[in-house]
Amino acid sequence: MPSSIPLTLGKNDATGIDFLVLSKSKTIDIRGYVTFKDVNNSCPEEKVKNLYVEFKRMADKDNEEIDYPTSKVMMTCQFVFPRLSRGEYNVKIFEKQGKSYTKVLSQSRIDLTNDINVNDGVYIHHVTIEKKNASFQDDLSSSFFSPIVMVLLILSIFKWNTTVSIIEKIISIFYK
Repeated sequence: MPSSIPLTLGKNDATGIDFLVLSKSKTIDIRGYVTFKDVNNSCPEEKVKNLYVEFKRMADKDNEEIDYPTSKVMMTCQFVFPRLSRGEYNVKIFEKQGKSYTKVLSQSRIDLTNDINVNDGVYIHHVTIEKKNASFQDDLSSSFFSPIVMVLLILSIFKWNTTVSIIEKIISIFYK
């Protein structure tokens, strides 16, 4: 269908003309899809159960920065943010590891100021997460035993016999 057709009207009334006017949507829905690259199942349950999305509208001359409520990624590896106004947004996908530790897996910027990637008021955002080699610091900070290991290390420096007896007691608790 052409975007416009020239219409010439004479002095008489014209009949049988149908007009179709399409309006531009004022809000946009974002649908996000998360896939994991280095696993057999692109949406493994053990990865998705602790996955969250943080969404933030960036400040511009007309609007201030807006933080949207953090949303949990659905078990189908999808997330939705409905009825967003046009603007630029930051999307951060992170994994919660315990109560206080989060690991950022992906961070991207979405530009909703133009309609190039918006179809029927919906913007599709694909995120592919690749497995990264964890550093020693990441392993220590996310490990449950890291505080115990640090205490035992300090104790071993001062009193070896005491440390050995503490380690034996801990092992006996876990391996009864």
